[in-house]
Amino acid sequence: MSIASVIDKHKSMRREKHAVSDVNDTRLITMLEGKLFLVENGNFILLTSPVILGNGTIISMEGLMKIPGGTIRILREGEYV
Repeated sequence: MSIASVIDKHKSMRREKHAVSDVNDTRLITMLEGKLFLVENGNFILLTSPVILGNGTIISMEGLMKIPGGTIRILREGEYV
């Protein structure tokens, strides 16, 4: 399955779960097909470097999340933060 078709599938699933305005006004980070994406205004943008969230959480390109205070967790396929 191509990245484009995976993105289309996830857009469709999010529209079913939330009002369209919720999907289009949100900034999220997700893992799709093992790649890290920023979802902004309904558009999926492939990220090429780790992300640091406002609370200090660092998300690596592999989806490893280092949360302030020492907690480490994995952003799994299709999860959003």
